[in-house]
Amino acid sequence: MGNRGVFRQEVFYTNKGRHPCHMKVKMGLDKDGYLQAVDFDNTLDKGAYAGWGIVVMFYTASMLHLPYKVPNVRFRGRSVYTNKPSTGAMRGLGVCRIYQHR
Repeated sequence: MGNRGVFRQEVFYTNKGRHPCHMKVKMGLDKDGYLQAVDFDNTLDKGAYAGWGIVVMFYTASMLHLPYKVPNVRFRGRSVYTNKPSTGAMRGLGVCRIYQHR
């Protein structure tokens, strides 16, 4: 094969990507504006193999309300297999990546 290097396209075929998630979040505040409740629903796409799915789901749930002290938290999570390349751990493992959707 020689020393031809690696093409960018090959990097995408051979490296693991992030875990795509579909997240729904509801937050409840009291009359003074303090956070009182978080209701979080997460469906995590872990690709075709088990990999890091359960670990990422754990970290997503455990870091959900940080850095705040929230007295009422509900988490519903699903880690699903899909017909996609496997996913894996990367920087910020399990940290919520929020993109605003309207």
